[in-house]
This record gives sequence, C-alpha cells and structure tokens, in this order.
Amino acid sequence: VMSMPATGEIIFTRGDEVVIVTNDGVTRDAKTTLPGDDGKKLLVLPGSFYKYFELSPDAYDRFDLRQMGCTAGDITYTALGRSDGTFTHGHLWDIVGAAAIAAKMGVRFFNLATGEPKLGFKADD
Repeated sequence: VMSMPATGEIIFTRGDEVVIVTNDGVTRDAKTTLPGDDGKKLLVLPGSFYKYFELSPDAYDRFDLRQMGCTAGDITYTALGRSDGTFTHGHLWDIVGAAAIAAKMGVRFFNLATGEPKLGFKADD
C-alpha cells in the first residue's frame, strides 16, 4: 500500500492488478492513469542524487526534473507512468512496498553501476 497525500490517492496491489482509490472514494485501475504530455521526459530524482552525480547543462532542457522527497513515492509515480524514470538508493524499507506495485505494473529495476537487472532486494542493499 502506498499513500500519496499530495495527489489524494492510495495505491495498492490486489491480486494481479494495481488499484488507485482517491480521497473521494473513486476506485480506478492504475493502467488508466496517464502522465501529462508536455513534450519533456519526467525524471523523479532523490535529493541526494545531485551529491553523487553531475548532470549535463542540457539535462534541464531535455528533462523535467523533480524531487518528491519519498523513495516509495518516486517508484510508485514511475510505476503508474506519471514519470519516465527514477534513480533510487533508499533503504530496503523505503523500497519494498513500492517495488510490489512497480512489479505488477511491469517496472524493472537495474543496478546503476553495472547495468545489470536487479532481481531482488536484501537488507544490506
């Protein structure tokens, strides 16, 4: 279960589907939720991303870069198709709930350093 107070939604998995329930009680399939189309790719980045990586000056022209302040929110937003990607390095407890939602939506995780698929999570990740 992922609560997104800023959008007034609760997102959760139920069997093989991901469901969104809004504050007004409307339930909808997550696949009907589409991102806004402003012509730029939206990337959701953790605040510490800028400590470890330097972005090229044209990145700000090519991408809409945002910080949500919540690792689980970053992953869920990407899983719902509201962003085109995210980089994360959160703790296991920040990731596993959103990873279940993301897996149901077909999102794949990769190790940024190696490019290898990330097939599971351990407490020391």
